[in-house]
Amino acid sequence: MTRASIIIPVRNDPVRLANLLDSFSATDWKDHEVLVVDDGSTDNTAEVAAIYPLRVLRNDGPPGPSGARNAGAHVAQED
Repeated sequence: MTRASIIIPVRNDPVRLANLLDSFSATDWKDHEVLVVDDGSTDNTAEVAAIYPLRVLRNDGPPGPSGARNAGAHVAQED
């Protein structure tokens, strides 16, 4: 079975991120990795993400959703 990488770019949106990650936690889909890419948040978004069993990255590349997704794709696990 192929492992999927779910890349979530986020900036300053801890409540929506927590809701999304709670939804993932409630599923029975186990063969995946979740990467949250913090795109320069100035609030507690990274701290909220760190509560969950996933990888949290900080986007140091070009800002914006595309740059954050690319940063996540660069470090995603390969099978």
